[in-house]
Amino acid sequence: MHNEDCSKSNRENQAKIVWINSNTVSINGVELNVQKDVYDWREQ
Repeated sequence: MHNEDCSKSNRENQAKIVWINSNTVSINGVELNVQKDVYDWREQ
């Protein structure tokens, strides 16, 4: 597992991604269970 911080200037190209454990990831501060949740930044 790894952490990724994209640094492009356009919002569509930026994400702060942190793996909490093997089933949970945080994307821009939103924690998701990768086995059942879906993340779509356009819905924020």
